[in-house]
Amino acid sequence: MEADFEKKCQEEIQQIQAQEKINCPTGPAENGDVEDGDEDVYNGGDTGVRKISKAEKRREKKRLMELERNRRIAEEEKQSEGRPRAIEDQLLKKKLAEKKMRIHQIAADGNCLFSAVAHQLLTRYGETISVMEVRRRCVHHLRQNREDFEPFLEESVDFDEYCSKMETDPSRWGGNLELRAISQEMELLITVYQAQAPPFEFGNGPDTESNSEKRHLRLSYHHHLIWTGAHYNSVVDMRPDETDGESVS
Repeated sequence: MEADFEKKCQEEIQQIQAQEKINCPTGPAENGDVEDGDEDVYNGGDTGVRKISKAEKRREKKRLMELERNRRIAEEEKQSEGRPRAIEDQLLKKKLAEKKMRIHQIAADGNCLFSAVAHQLLTRYGETISVMEVRRRCVHHLRQNREDFEPFLEESVDFDEYCSKMETDPSRWGGNLELRAISQEMELLITVYQAQAPPFEFGNGPDTESNSEKRHLRLSYHHHLIWTGAHYNSVVDMRPDETDGESVS
């Protein structure tokens, strides 16, 4: 499975790189070609060769980076058998597979918690929300309920500064405090699965009937997945043709 996944990633990277060579001329623009803007641009003459727009280049670059990341993950998994990361990964996959669920990988860019929430809302409920909007709503709730959240910060941390950075800095990662705020602000029930501990929930109040009406999101929490430590992924339902908890992107 890992070998096939790595081979597929390599093939897609090579295909995109080859396409870029075809579509992106190396010389300066000629014959009135427009370089600025995101609109599609075409060469003159009879060839009809299409130049990709800046927006397309950005999307392809992001796609390439994600493919390379997945390739590295697959390679690291081969080399890490028996290590904490591999053990955690296998235990969590098995636990989720028993519930007919699997992991959907989220980029480890500081936004993982907020990205996982946005992905869950989209895939489970068809709601489109940006990662920064999830951050904004989270921090809005923190500020509106300062007396409930400030005591959980270290004494040396200024609450206002903490909120400002959490709201605007996409590399500022969130944790239990932010999950609690998001679940309350957006009226969500959030279950977080771990490899070696029972799942923990946010937004699960004493009113059972009220809880049943809430939208239910599912995340996974990884202690050893990345070198910085903690990481959140999105948990999705398995397709009928799937039999294990293999992570996918």
